[in-house]
Amino acid sequence: MKTKILEILNDSRLELTLPDGGACAAERIAGYFAVWEKWNAKIGLTAEKDALEVLRRHVFDSLQYARAILPDGKILDVGSGAGFPGLPVKFVHPQIDLTLVESRRKRCSFLDSVIAEIGLEQATAHNSRIEDLAEREEFQGKFDQVVFKAVAPLGQCLQWGAPFLKPGGEIVVKKEPGAEDAGRDTASLKWSHDFELQSFYGVESRLMVFKSPGNDCDL
Repeated sequence: MKTKILEILNDSRLELTLPDGGACAAERIAGYFAVWEKWNAKIGLTAEKDALEVLRRHVFDSLQYARAILPDGKILDVGSGAGFPGLPVKFVHPQIDLTLVESRRKRCSFLDSVIAEIGLEQATAHNSRIEDLAEREEFQGKFDQVVFKAVAPLGQCLQWGAPFLKPGGEIVVKKEPGAEDAGRDTASLKWSHDFELQSFYGVESRLMVFKSPGNDCDL
């Protein structure tokens, strides 16, 4: 499996530049799958039962977010499910301060288990609905980036993510070809740029990056 993981990490479509050829990241991903195998049989984390398919579909797709995510930023991953996209990005950029949000208790317990068993630092999982988390002062305006992966229409993602952003922070949303662009611009967020993507199996998509206003106060 580690050979397959290294092949993914060094796939040119991901545009990753990793020290040690990705060996440390591969160890972390292999550790993830060791936990995934134990939990997937019990609670059905992914539709795929084969680890290689999860690697090719979910881990590969998640690693594409690395081109948009700040490698040392404070990141909020909304609707993490089995840890995608946040955990694979954390595996290749361990200095990220990652907060995972998952409303389903058993899946959040799985995320806690991955964090503990791999020994990830600066990584936490919260069993909460994003609307409820937004009401907690300790989360408001604290994040450099908020990341979404196919959890809701674009406008809803922007509405959910905005309260968590620092001044100048970004929301990163993945959309498939032909997805609606309604709600691209809001009062507090403006479209910044896109990244064109291609899945392991050649399906095209894009990462859309939206930016909140910076702090215009004179220093």
